Formats: sequence, C-alpha cells, structure tokens
Amino acid sequence: MIVCHCHRITDREIRAAVRRGEIPEGGCCRALLAGTGCGGCRRLVDAIVDAELAGGAPRPEPLYLPAFAAAARSQ
Repeated sequence: MIVCHCHRITDREIRAAVRRGEIPEGGCCRALLAGTGCGGCRRLVDAIVDAELAGGAPRPEPLYLPAFAAAARSQ
C-alpha cells in the first residue's frame, strides 16, 4: 500500500528499511523522504516504523483524503 503519495513510498519499503537497520526510531522520514512532502502521512509512517521496531503490525486509523477521492472520480 502506498503510504506517502508525494514520494510514492510503500509500507513494504518502510518495513524493509527498518529491518535493514537504515531507519532508527523516528528516522524514517529522513531515510526515505516519506512524510517530507505535504506531511499528511507522517503519523502513519511513524506508526509503521514503531510497529516494525516492536515486531508487530500497526493498526493505522482509516484515512479519509477528499482530495484524492475527488481526483480519482474525475479520471
């Protein structure tokens, strides 16, 4: 699933970077640029990093992004 739409970063990329040791706690945005565009995904990125470091899967709250929904309908 794409987590950061600005930089097209997926949850799998984030998890893999954490497993490789490239992302210390709270360092994901610097390593992958996730969350450095509009910032809308920052909480989800942090939740994925924290869960991966803890050894579990995050339970992100549902996101409602009206701008993306409107763009998808217009295509």
